[in-house]
Amino acid sequence: MAADSNLISFGRSCRSWIGHWVVDLASRARVARNEAILLTPQLAGLRVGEVASLTLRDVLNDEGQIKDEIYLSADQTKGDRGRTVLVPKRLQEELLHYLQTRFGLKDLVVLNFTDTSRALFYTQKYQDRGF
Repeated sequence: MAADSNLISFGRSCRSWIGHWVVDLASRARVARNEAILLTPQLAGLRVGEVASLTLRDVLNDEGQIKDEIYLSADQTKGDRGRTVLVPKRLQEELLHYLQTRFGLKDLVVLNFTDTSRALFYTQKYQDRGF
């Protein structure tokens, strides 16, 4: 329980060293995305390349809710086998908050009628693929 609260406080303060500068991610425009990117590998045990390869289809079910399990294909993982990753409730809440903020929607079911092959975590330069 204490480790979970420490992780949450880490996610909220989100301080990162970049070169000689300290960047406070919580004061930037993309707070929800940055927190979700930091917490996804920590809470789900994903590698950075796996996080970058996630799409909306990977995390959303037909009802517009975050899935309890994410299946990663062999193309998304290190090695030649796919795997299933459990998504804890805390991460589900964080991803839901991020997607609601990103798309400005309360109910995410409408995203299933759009292109769900888009990257879960976009960049300004590459809107349709991951970082």
